Amino acid sequence: MSYDQTRREAYAAAVAAAGRIVATAEAVPTTLDVEFTPWDDQPSLRFYFHLDVAAVEQFAGQFGGYCTCEVQGASDYTSARGEFEGFVFTAWTLVERAA
Repeated sequence: MSYDQTRREAYAAAVAAAGRIVATAEAVPTTLDVEFTPWDDQPSLRFYFHLDVAAVEQFAGQFGGYCTCEVQGASDYTSARGEFEGFVFTAWTLVERAA
């Protein structure tokens, strides 16, 4: 199988896995990205939740990820990382801190 065909099949599998996540997720993401850079061995999945820390935490709990929170300027970046069907996922949000 060619390199390009292998990448196409990996993309298709990642898109299918993302579809299964969205179909069963208690919190529906605002956006979903499937990324497959030339230097990666597998595609990765990114789920954005608009201004919704609780949704990221719920997503992590449902799909076995772990949450972290980092200060980024005047905002808090909350993310969850984990693995689903062999694909690494990141769920995230950015929320401005109260003054």
